[in-house]
Amino acid sequence: MPVNSTSKQVDALSEGWKMIDDLQSEKLMKNAETYYVPQLTGQSSDEYDAYIKRGSLFGAFVRTVKGLTGAIMRKPPETVAPVKVEQLFSDLTLDGKDFNEVVRKVVTENVKKGYYGILVDSPPEGGTPKLAMYAANAILQPNVKRIGNEIKLIGLTLQENIDVPKEDDPYETVEVEQVRELKIDEDGFYEQILHVNEGGNWIAGEPIYPTIFGARLTEIPFVFFGASENSVNPKEGPLLDLGYLNVKHFVITVDYFHALHFCGLPTPWAAGFKLQDGESLHIGSATAWISDDPQASCGMLQLDGDGVGAIENALDKLEKQMSVVGSRLLDQQRQGVETAEGLLIKQTSDFAILSNIASCIESGMQEVLVWLARWVGASESEIAKIKVMLNKDYTTNEIDPQVLTALFVALQSGTISVDSFLFYLKQKEVLPNHRTIEDEKTLIMSDENTELVEKMFGSIAIKDVTDNRLKSTSDKTTDDQET
Repeated sequence: MPVNSTSKQVDALSEGWKMIDDLQSEKLMKNAETYYVPQLTGQSSDEYDAYIKRGSLFGAFVRTVKGLTGAIMRKPPETVAPVKVEQLFSDLTLDGKDFNEVVRKVVTENVKKGYYGILVDSPPEGGTPKLAMYAANAILQPNVKRIGNEIKLIGLTLQENIDVPKEDDPYETVEVEQVRELKIDEDGFYEQILHVNEGGNWIAGEPIYPTIFGARLTEIPFVFFGASENSVNPKEGPLLDLGYLNVKHFVITVDYFHALHFCGLPTPWAAGFKLQDGESLHIGSATAWISDDPQASCGMLQLDGDGVGAIENALDKLEKQMSVVGSRLLDQQRQGVETAEGLLIKQTSDFAILSNIASCIESGMQEVLVWLARWVGASESEIAKIKVMLNKDYTTNEIDPQVLTALFVALQSGTISVDSFLFYLKQKEVLPNHRTIEDEKTLIMSDENTELVEKMFGSIAIKDVTDNRLKSTSDKTTDDQET
């Protein structure tokens, strides 16, 4: 079995992953030709090329992925990590991605395919560790084994296609196919072997033994991400159904625009006209068709649009189905009023998918940061505190004026704390994402802010609010003492 062999689970999902990759652009869908759009009976190659080029890709899948990714990444990820790890955040990959870019990439791929992986590795020349990121298609064959009470990864092969300069022309590159094999050797230590494809033969390189402060690793520093759970084995992505609907929509648009092409171009016909060899009838303002046959006739043949209307209805139904499957992000404004209970049920279902994805990525990225922390020498107490938090609030953040007024009155009367009031503003994103409640309180109490408020509203207003708070606190203390 060659080193680039894939597992049964990968084989079962590879067709869906290819479809998802092709749905990223209209050009890729058309380049796939008969893989998605069958050639009509009797069509020549040129006719088929013209036929498929008339189609149009409705970007439902891509738009939905962007919408769901945007919902999770609407607020930047929050982290608790050692300073040594945070210092790596601005340059985490060999191509210079920062922490937020890495998280966004993982979210996008998890929404698309529900499977992704990150290898924490030190560059061959040494130095700070970097993250190598692998799409679902590049994770070929994981191998796990139960050791005690744990299921441990003991082997993994990863597909890598890299561009290298040609030997005879440094300004031109050639793609080299290679497989990176990660495994735990017979002694229980982690090693890497790079296999390069040379003319169809896989040539294995010398083993590489990554170390942390000179000590060899006993685990493979690879982290798997999933949409429902972080497992070594892939599962169907959350939007696979939407992908199949989108492909069906594309196939029908090819027929639709093909039909419009023939319905929209009237065809001239003529009967009873005798033509010499090599002669033909021409159409134009300076041309007249004349015949000696009194029964001769001519006209324009044009199809009606009844058949096209049926295709339009089919496209409309598919778009509505895609809207439902895609968490209604594509849906147009609803006619009528939907009950609050019905809307809540639908939102809860949609938000559960996003929340699961976010939770899986939180867990996976936390594991990635733990590996980075070990690599840079963080203490065990620092590692134990590592945490990654993603946005899980997907509801609208519009402020209810009545709620805001009631909270402000409660603040003035001293029945809620300043922290509770500011927490509400923080949740509704009135306060900047990077600013904590403590930061906001410090700014409120600053001399510059006090002077500005006094100029705008007058010192009396501030004094009234302060007096009300003090009076409320004093009354509450007196009531407590009497009790």
